[in-house]
Amino acid sequence: MQSPAPVARPAPAGLDPRRWWVLALLCGAFFMVLLDGTITIVALPSIGADLGFSKQDLAWVLSAYALTFGGLLLLGGRAADVVFVTPRDRAHATDLVQRIGDAQQDAGRQEQTVHVFADLLVYLDETAATAGARRTRLDERAGGQHASDALAFAGTPGQLAGLLLDWQGAGLTGFRLRPAAIPHDLTQITRALVPELQRRSPFRKEYESATLRGLLGLRRPASRYAGMTASQEATS
Repeated sequence: MQSPAPVARPAPAGLDPRRWWVLALLCGAFFMVLLDGTITIVALPSIGADLGFSKQDLAWVLSAYALTFGGLLLLGGRAADVVFVTPRDRAHATDLVQRIGDAQQDAGRQEQTVHVFADLLVYLDETAATAGARRTRLDERAGGQHASDALAFAGTPGQLAGLLLDWQGAGLTGFRLRPAAIPHDLTQITRALVPELQRRSPFRKEYESATLRGLLGLRRPASRYAGMTASQEATS
């Protein structure tokens, strides 16, 4: 007895069939940002050798990269829904949030939501001394101090929770944490930091939405293809 052939299900009404292409484009763009930063960091020894830069001079290479990247904050304030920044302290975070807000207002988007997320490289252990020692040990194995565009934090999950909540007061709406070593630091984030944040603040205990835009409280932008006829869509 043969089973009936599967019937293709039409896409739910209102969902743009091109949404997966958009998702692929965004993933590709995010990958290029990470790749760009990684290439800059990996190339530092070669840059120093070819140009005769000292370790102190190499810091200017990262600074030049960070300044160029920071200049794009203006574009982020004008067009983006989420902007990623790398503050060094709370005062720096406050300044970045203010600059993005000014660009947002200049673009006439003051009524729209623009999230500002801070990146942090984290080394997490039960004590700050243990985290610091592990960071030193990893640097020694790598042959030099790890250079990162983001602030490197070495301490306990409780100390990191305090830092995140303090920076949240500067206007940041979220954070992107980079585990220095996997799986150790990733496990510390999920099993120690998250419960600590839930204990200290109204940190979510469940997901209220099935989409990232829903979790960020961002409305779905109107599709210019919605309501188009087949002939109109073919010629667009």
